[in-house]
Amino acid sequence: MVPSKGVIQLPSLRNTPMDEGFGGIPTALLPFAGKYLIDYLLGLCNQLGIQEVRLLDENGSPEVKSFLQGGAPWDVRIFYHESLYLPSPRSLYNRVRDFVQNKECLFYQGLQFPTASYSIVVPERFEQENWRDVDAKAPQEGIFLIGPNSCRQCDYPISPIHTYQDYFDCNFYILHAARDTFPIPGYLVEKGVHIGMNVEMPPSVECEEPAVICNHVRLGPRIRMKGDTIIGSYTLVEEDVSMRHSIILDDTYVAPHLDLIDKIVSRTAIVDPYTNAVLRLEADGLVMDTRRFRWGGILAYLQDVAMTLCLVLFQWPLYFVFTHFFEMERSKLRFQGMSGRRRSFRKYDLSSTKILDLYFYKFALDRFPLYKFVFTKEMRLFGDSFRRPPAAGELYRPGVYCYSDCAEGPRDTYSLERNDHYAHRHAGFLFTLKNLKNIFITRILATSVDLLK
Repeated sequence: MVPSKGVIQLPSLRNTPMDEGFGGIPTALLPFAGKYLIDYLLGLCNQLGIQEVRLLDENGSPEVKSFLQGGAPWDVRIFYHESLYLPSPRSLYNRVRDFVQNKECLFYQGLQFPTASYSIVVPERFEQENWRDVDAKAPQEGIFLIGPNSCRQCDYPISPIHTYQDYFDCNFYILHAARDTFPIPGYLVEKGVHIGMNVEMPPSVECEEPAVICNHVRLGPRIRMKGDTIIGSYTLVEEDVSMRHSIILDDTYVAPHLDLIDKIVSRTAIVDPYTNAVLRLEADGLVMDTRRFRWGGILAYLQDVAMTLCLVLFQWPLYFVFTHFFEMERSKLRFQGMSGRRRSFRKYDLSSTKILDLYFYKFALDRFPLYKFVFTKEMRLFGDSFRRPPAAGELYRPGVYCYSDCAEGPRDTYSLERNDHYAHRHAGFLFTLKNLKNIFITRILATSVDLLK
């Protein structure tokens, strides 16, 4: 009989050899062929009929919490906890004794991927699987049935994910497996190519099967995907990129004119899974022209000043009325200016429930105090997000507005940095005007305050 409760314990990637290339990615949100690891694990619990799951995550990530609360299609109650990883099954059982209530419970422990076909993971076959007694006090990884006085391990096929190559091979095992083994996501499936929602793909893009292109992906012209290609969500890939047998993880910006063969691209790093070599792409190394021109800087400053003056003339009457006749809550926010010095201003703490705050946001009056930094050359009118810290060695140019203000998707540090890289690549007067227009249109049409913008 299948227990009604399950426990999933995941270690942090910080404690694995993959930390350098995958640093900052929560283990639960490590993607496998378009779906997160936790998505597969909860799907496994759902297949077995488990009703309640306690997830013990060594990362303690707000991103994981948000994902679990996002309405994913699991008929399972999930209890999320940040917890130090315990390698011993008995120690783990004792920690969650209040949850399992001294009954036998299903435990999933360690960084691994369940390669068992979904067609055989059913309650009717659960008791028929090979279960063997193991030492509950020794470090173990796998799927276990643990009771007060017993510990048995299941022989469901499991692939340990201890190295880059383990992760790399597992992704392509999933991609090549039969459809009834692993349901691969895709809004449109055509000739072995799985395409998600909101994907921009010019006609000049060449795509050979098998391939997975996840949601909210922007592909540049003349991209060549020569088979065995996986592109994660919220990814920007520039023109003339060639890919074969490669993986691009979520929230990644890929510079133009790159040849990616047998590689993993992870946010700011390119990883060779066979040699464990990690090439860090700090800041703008492969996407920016390193030459600087004095006249170009002066013209950019004059352009910013002219546009800022226009905005000040338009917004000042509204700003005066709101700030002098209504009480607005404020708090101090610090950021790093273009000079490298720490700067601060008193930001407005807007509420999504107050109608006055909504209209204050609609007219972008919350950014009005930042205009002074444009005149003092500490900010650009349109530049990098001032809400993220600059990367080491980055030519950081914070802006009153940034590309993330009009882009879809999450706004964690990596997403902000990815969007800034894209804006650097396409920087120009017309690009700035276009995005400022989109930002103000997005705000005018907003029905609630976006507290992250």
